[in-house]
Amino acid sequence: IAAVIVAAAPGTSFFTDETNYNFVHSAPQEKIGLTANWTLDQFGFTLRETYYGPQHQYTSPNGCGTLDTCVADFQAGVGLTDLEARYNITEALQFSLGANNVFNIRPNRVGFSPNAYGPGEAAPSDGGNVIGDPVSAAFDPNGGYYYGRISYNF
Repeated sequence: IAAVIVAAAPGTSFFTDETNYNFVHSAPQEKIGLTANWTLDQFGFTLRETYYGPQHQYTSPNGCGTLDTCVADFQAGVGLTDLEARYNITEALQFSLGANNVFNIRPNRVGFSPNAYGPGEAAPSDGGNVIGDPVSAAFDPNGGYYYGRISYNF
């Protein structure tokens, strides 16, 4: 059995400047949630507001070694609104309609030039000049969704 030990040169890192910066700054520093719940007889309503603080990150389509060669992707703080209305048909049966992220807020997307991947290289898979997904997001990048629910408690 042989073992190989590889030592890194002093001052080297396993991570690029971009990776180190994004690890520390891509998550928001604050998340604040407020919820209001109201009921009267068979009816009920819930309103939820969630605030995500600003996010800061750097990216590029094919990696970048230093921050000055990266593209800044700064997401401003956003507030997401969720709503739900409920009706109790009986004590055990409930019908609900709701929406999470009612206003369909999505994270910023990073734009690049058509040759961002290099001369003659393929464009992003969505066929445009934009990297389709944000590098990271504290909230769902797919936007809002709406639902109906029937609950039975026994």
